[in-house]
Amino acid sequence: MRNYSADDFNDWVRPFLPKIQFSIVAHTNFRPCNQTLRKIEFRRNTCSEILEKTLKTVSLNLYPSDPKLPFRKRFEYRPYTFTTIEGLNPNLTQEKTMHFNILIGNLPVDFTVQKLMFHFSENWVRKFGQSDDIWIRSVDELVKKDESSTDTPIQVVTRYFQKDAYENKTNAWSTEGTFDTRNIWLPHEALR
Repeated sequence: MRNYSADDFNDWVRPFLPKIQFSIVAHTNFRPCNQTLRKIEFRRNTCSEILEKTLKTVSLNLYPSDPKLPFRKRFEYRPYTFTTIEGLNPNLTQEKTMHFNILIGNLPVDFTVQKLMFHFSENWVRKFGQSDDIWIRSVDELVKKDESSTDTPIQVVTRYFQKDAYENKTNAWSTEGTFDTRNIWLPHEALR
Protein backbone atom coordinates (compact mmCIF):
# COMPACT_ATOMS: atom_id res chain seq x y z
CA MET A 1 0.00 0.00 0.00
CA ARG A 2 1.28 3.48 -0.80
CA ASN A 3 0.25 7.09 -0.42
CA TYR A 4 -1.57 8.74 -3.27
CA SER A 5 0.23 11.63 -4.91
CA ALA A 6 -0.66 14.65 -7.01
CA ASP A 7 0.28 12.54 -10.05
CA ASP A 8 -2.38 10.00 -9.07
CA PHE A 9 -4.86 12.83 -8.69
CA ASN A 10 -4.07 14.03 -12.23
CA ASP A 11 -4.32 10.49 -13.60
CA TRP A 12 -7.78 9.99 -12.05
CA VAL A 13 -9.20 13.28 -13.26
CA ARG A 14 -7.52 13.54 -16.71
CA PRO A 15 -9.94 11.17 -18.53
CA PHE A 16 -12.90 13.12 -17.17
CA LEU A 17 -11.52 16.61 -17.83
CA PRO A 18 -13.42 17.07 -21.12
CA LYS A 19 -16.66 16.65 -19.14
CA ILE A 20 -15.61 18.75 -16.13
CA GLN A 21 -17.17 22.21 -16.46
CA PHE A 22 -16.67 24.03 -13.16
CA SER A 23 -14.33 24.36 -10.22
CA ILE A 24 -15.85 25.28 -6.86
CA VAL A 25 -14.15 26.34 -3.65
CA ALA A 26 -16.63 26.25 -0.78
CA HIS A 27 -15.50 27.42 2.64
CA THR A 28 -17.12 26.10 5.79
CA ASN A 29 -17.62 28.14 8.94
CA PHE A 30 -15.18 25.91 10.87
CA ARG A 31 -11.77 27.24 11.86
CA PRO A 32 -9.39 24.40 12.80
CA CYS A 33 -6.90 26.67 14.60
CA ASN A 34 -6.05 25.18 18.01
CA GLN A 35 -8.78 22.53 17.72
CA THR A 36 -8.24 18.89 18.69
CA LEU A 37 -7.78 16.34 15.92
CA ARG A 38 -10.93 14.60 17.12
CA LYS A 39 -12.99 17.77 16.73
CA ILE A 40 -11.46 18.47 13.30
CA GLU A 41 -12.34 14.94 12.16
CA PHE A 42 -15.88 15.27 13.53
CA ARG A 43 -16.39 18.58 11.68
CA ARG A 44 -14.83 17.16 8.51
CA ASN A 45 -17.40 14.36 8.53
CA THR A 46 -20.27 16.72 9.35
CA CYS A 47 -19.32 19.18 6.61
CA SER A 48 -18.82 16.35 4.12
CA GLU A 49 -22.41 15.26 4.81
CA ILE A 50 -23.59 18.84 4.28
CA LEU A 51 -21.73 19.00 0.97
CA GLU A 52 -23.31 15.71 -0.07
CA LYS A 53 -26.80 17.12 0.61
CA THR A 54 -25.92 20.36 -1.19
CA LEU A 55 -24.69 18.50 -4.28
CA LYS A 56 -27.81 16.31 -4.23
CA THR A 57 -30.00 19.42 -4.27
CA VAL A 58 -27.96 20.87 -7.14
CA SER A 59 -28.58 17.60 -9.01
CA LEU A 60 -32.33 17.90 -8.42
CA ASN A 61 -32.27 21.31 -10.12
CA LEU A 62 -30.39 20.29 -13.26
CA TYR A 63 -33.40 19.03 -15.20
CA PRO A 64 -36.50 20.97 -14.06
CA SER A 65 -38.85 18.84 -16.17
CA ASP A 66 -37.47 15.63 -14.60
CA PRO A 67 -35.65 16.36 -11.29
CA LYS A 68 -35.04 12.65 -10.50
CA LEU A 69 -33.28 11.98 -13.82
CA PRO A 70 -29.74 12.18 -12.31
CA PHE A 71 -30.74 9.49 -9.82
CA ARG A 72 -32.69 7.19 -12.12
CA LYS A 73 -30.06 7.28 -14.89
CA ARG A 74 -27.02 8.14 -12.85
CA PHE A 75 -24.36 6.99 -15.32
CA GLU A 76 -25.76 9.30 -17.97
CA TYR A 77 -27.05 12.32 -16.01
CA ARG A 78 -25.55 12.44 -12.53
CA PRO A 79 -22.92 15.19 -12.16
CA TYR A 80 -19.33 14.01 -12.06
CA THR A 81 -17.65 15.30 -8.93
CA PHE A 82 -14.13 15.10 -7.60
CA THR A 83 -13.67 16.65 -4.18
CA THR A 84 -10.77 17.40 -1.89
CA ILE A 85 -10.83 19.04 1.49
CA GLU A 86 -8.24 21.46 2.84
CA GLY A 87 -7.74 23.24 6.14
CA LEU A 88 -7.60 20.25 8.47
CA ASN A 89 -4.52 21.32 10.39
CA PRO A 90 -4.85 22.66 13.95
CA ASN A 91 -1.70 24.74 13.36
CA LEU A 92 -3.32 26.96 10.74
CA THR A 93 -3.81 30.62 11.46
CA GLN A 94 -7.12 31.75 12.97
CA GLU A 95 -8.47 33.26 9.73
CA LYS A 96 -8.15 29.98 7.75
CA THR A 97 -11.24 27.82 7.40
CA MET A 98 -11.76 24.24 6.40
CA HIS A 99 -12.92 24.22 2.79
CA PHE A 100 -13.77 21.93 -0.10
CA ASN A 101 -12.44 22.04 -3.64
CA ILE A 102 -14.89 20.50 -6.07
CA LEU A 103 -14.55 19.73 -9.76
CA ILE A 104 -18.02 19.22 -11.22
CA GLY A 105 -19.15 18.30 -14.70
CA ASN A 106 -21.63 16.40 -16.84
CA LEU A 107 -24.13 19.21 -16.27
CA PRO A 108 -26.54 20.40 -18.96
CA VAL A 109 -24.79 22.77 -21.36
CA ASP A 110 -27.12 25.62 -20.41
CA PHE A 111 -26.20 25.33 -16.72
CA THR A 112 -24.19 28.50 -16.07
CA VAL A 113 -21.89 29.66 -13.27
CA GLN A 114 -24.74 31.87 -12.05
CA LYS A 115 -27.22 28.99 -11.88
CA LEU A 116 -24.69 26.80 -10.13
CA MET A 117 -23.88 29.57 -7.64
CA PHE A 118 -27.56 30.14 -6.92
CA HIS A 119 -28.43 26.49 -6.29
CA PHE A 120 -25.20 25.72 -4.44
CA SER A 121 -25.32 28.75 -2.13
CA GLU A 122 -29.06 28.37 -1.56
CA ASN A 123 -28.27 25.16 0.31
CA TRP A 124 -24.67 25.58 1.47
CA VAL A 125 -25.23 29.01 3.01
CA ARG A 126 -28.94 29.52 3.60
CA LYS A 127 -30.07 26.01 4.49
CA PHE A 128 -26.94 24.64 6.21
CA GLY A 129 -25.39 27.85 7.56
CA GLN A 130 -21.94 27.48 6.01
CA SER A 131 -19.73 30.36 4.88
CA ASP A 132 -20.80 32.48 1.94
CA ASP A 133 -17.16 32.48 0.80
CA ILE A 134 -17.83 30.43 -2.34
CA TRP A 135 -15.79 30.67 -5.50
CA ILE A 136 -17.03 29.14 -8.76
CA ARG A 137 -15.18 29.33 -12.09
CA SER A 138 -15.68 27.52 -15.35
CA VAL A 139 -12.80 25.27 -16.35
CA ASP A 140 -12.61 27.11 -19.68
CA GLU A 141 -12.19 30.39 -17.80
CA LEU A 142 -9.35 28.94 -15.70
CA VAL A 143 -7.52 27.61 -18.76
CA LYS A 144 -7.93 30.88 -20.70
CA LYS A 145 -6.75 32.86 -17.67
CA ASP A 146 -3.42 31.03 -17.85
CA GLU A 147 -2.92 31.11 -21.64
CA SER A 148 0.66 32.30 -21.22
CA SER A 149 1.42 29.28 -19.03
CA THR A 150 3.08 26.20 -20.46
CA ASP A 151 0.90 24.01 -18.23
CA THR A 152 -1.56 21.59 -19.76
CA PRO A 153 -5.27 22.15 -19.00
CA ILE A 154 -5.20 19.43 -16.34
CA GLN A 155 -2.25 21.15 -14.63
CA VAL A 156 -4.04 24.51 -14.70
CA VAL A 157 -7.19 23.03 -13.18
CA THR A 158 -5.34 21.04 -10.54
CA ARG A 159 -3.26 24.07 -9.56
CA TYR A 160 -6.48 25.92 -8.70
CA PHE A 161 -8.03 22.79 -7.30
CA GLN A 162 -5.24 21.63 -5.04
CA LYS A 163 -3.83 24.98 -3.93
CA ASP A 164 -2.33 23.65 -0.71
CA ALA A 165 -0.24 21.17 -2.70
CA TYR A 166 1.10 23.94 -4.91
CA GLU A 167 2.01 26.07 -1.91
CA ASN A 168 3.64 23.15 -0.09
CA LYS A 169 4.64 20.14 -2.20
CA THR A 170 4.55 17.80 0.80
CA ASN A 171 0.77 18.25 0.89
CA ALA A 172 0.55 16.49 -2.48
CA TRP A 173 1.85 13.35 -0.80
CA SER A 174 -0.36 13.58 2.26
CA THR A 175 -3.52 11.51 2.13
CA GLU A 176 -4.98 12.33 5.53
CA GLY A 177 -8.05 14.39 4.82
CA THR A 178 -7.08 15.23 1.26
CA PHE A 179 -9.77 13.37 -0.67
CA ASP A 180 -13.43 13.69 0.28
CA THR A 181 -14.40 10.24 -0.93
CA ARG A 182 -18.05 10.67 0.07
CA ASN A 183 -18.41 13.32 -2.63
CA ILE A 184 -16.41 11.78 -5.47
CA TRP A 185 -18.38 10.42 -8.42
CA LEU A 186 -16.23 9.57 -11.43
CA PRO A 187 -17.81 6.40 -12.85
CA HIS A 188 -15.72 4.31 -15.22
CA GLU A 189 -18.87 3.68 -17.25
CA ALA A 190 -18.72 7.34 -18.33
CA LEU A 191 -15.45 6.73 -20.14
CA ARG A 192 -16.91 4.18 -22.54
